[in-house]
Amino acid sequence: MSLLDRWRAAWRELGAGADDALFHELVARYAEPHRRYHTVQHLEECFAAFETARGEAQHPAEIELALWFHDAIYDVKRDDNERRSAQWARSGIANAGLPGEVGERVHAMVLATRHDARIPDSPDARILVDVDLSILGARRGRFEEYEHQVREEYAWVPEAAFARARCAILERFLARPHLYETTHFRDALEARARENLQRSIDTLRSSAQRHERTIMAEVNGDISGVKALTFDVFGTVVDWHGSVAREVRELARRKGLKVNAVKFTKAWRAGYRPAMDRVRSGELPYTKIDVLHRMILDDLLRQFKIADALTEEEKVHLNKVWHRLKPWPDSPRGLKRLKSKFIIATLSNGNTGLLVNMAKQGNLPWDCVFSSETFKHFKPDPEMYLGAADALDLKPEEVMMVASHKHDLRAAAQYGLKTAFIKRPHELGRNNNPDLQSEAEFTVNAESFLDLADSLGA
Repeated sequence: MSLLDRWRAAWRELGAGADDALFHELVARYAEPHRRYHTVQHLEECFAAFETARGEAQHPAEIELALWFHDAIYDVKRDDNERRSAQWARSGIANAGLPGEVGERVHAMVLATRHDARIPDSPDARILVDVDLSILGARRGRFEEYEHQVREEYAWVPEAAFARARCAILERFLARPHLYETTHFRDALEARARENLQRSIDTLRSSAQRHERTIMAEVNGDISGVKALTFDVFGTVVDWHGSVAREVRELARRKGLKVNAVKFTKAWRAGYRPAMDRVRSGELPYTKIDVLHRMILDDLLRQFKIADALTEEEKVHLNKVWHRLKPWPDSPRGLKRLKSKFIIATLSNGNTGLLVNMAKQGNLPWDCVFSSETFKHFKPDPEMYLGAADALDLKPEEVMMVASHKHDLRAAAQYGLKTAFIKRPHELGRNNNPDLQSEAEFTVNAESFLDLADSLGA
């Protein structure tokens, strides 16, 4: 049956005359030059898949109309394609003089084809969605052609970014209990679809990693001559936000206090820089971080109206939560690898006791610990960066500063150190660090300490 014959038959089954001009407009849409997968080929494959399940449909002609319209409007740079297509379908059905409930059912079916839509209640909508996803269970050659066609529709997206995003979409499909909601398509296509998805995910992951390595090779600079790595600690090596929030939350639970642990944690950290600036400006004599943390904590306890609820022993213990910060999962292994090739040392505004306690409990294998106490200064004072190089009997350019904070790296570079930017997306809470962009000004940009070890050949 030709597409025009199919179009006319669907309208005839519904008791209406077919609008051939609308047919030609739809076919023209599916032939738009920016389309590679969402074309007449896809439409014909959907009709072929539907024929295998037609007998299970309540309103088969309505499903056919929904198929005609489900990708009628398709712009990869917009997120309202299904909504606009559904509105067009409802309008076309109304213009044909069919009852309003027909238009509403078709409208709902087209909306159900959004990949983030909930599982539809209507049996016909479930058939339609399964038909739309039948390509996932295609034979390997056709599935790989489909994946290539989708990539061509997003040709403007850089390869690494596309691979990550596409991988995430396919992983969400694979995580579903069932890819297909009808028994018919589940029995016919589920197993092969899962094989196709897993194979494509593996390919996309490899592609993303390969292209990211290429980008990093282009961005990363000369690492020759580096003999020592000095590390910022809070946020770079350890998760201060998650560690402090957990202990504050547990303390509040144990004491029966109503405290927003995240707000408390962020407020405590927010006092860190102003307190150090009071020392750097000369307003206060050199004061170690444990003492500054306690000054900030006492103010916070008053602000949150819980100062009287804690004993002095509890306050001392809470203040030393900064000694108990948990390392990021990659930190111990990554540092061990880096230590095999370089001297590794802290270069932190924390005090020595704090850093040593943290290293003992977190299995952090430092060769030496440089702290603000070592030099009686805080970063970004030059005495910190140059002092570390001098203490190791190295030139500044033989030392690489490793940090997840760009201001720290820029200060280190100003005094001649090489720099490594480590991306920590969860430093400020789950996926809450907005500044993860690689920068050409840094010697190395890395996703983790393990990635840094790869980049440095350790």
